[in-house]
Amino acid sequence: MRVLRIHVHESEPYPLDLFDDFETALADAIEDEADNVVSEANADHLEENTDECRDLLRKQVIEDASRALREVGDSFTDPIGVVWSIEERP
Repeated sequence: MRVLRIHVHESEPYPLDLFDDFETALADAIEDEADNVVSEANADHLEENTDECRDLLRKQVIEDASRALREVGDSFTDPIGVVWSIEERP
């Protein structure tokens, strides 16, 4: 089974093979995790602490992660320094 793993604390990986469409499952997981990045972002990660800057950060994380994460072995480091990867699990 392929999973999206967020390498922080004890987070549970997102299972990606439970759905018929791997790409849709991955896109949904990336969007969910982008929300977490935005909620954790501070002044070091934002030009200003405004909704507009947070929205831009969210869009950028989604674009960058979507480009970087396509198959098992791919990884991505988000702007707050957390590594994401697609892994194969038994």
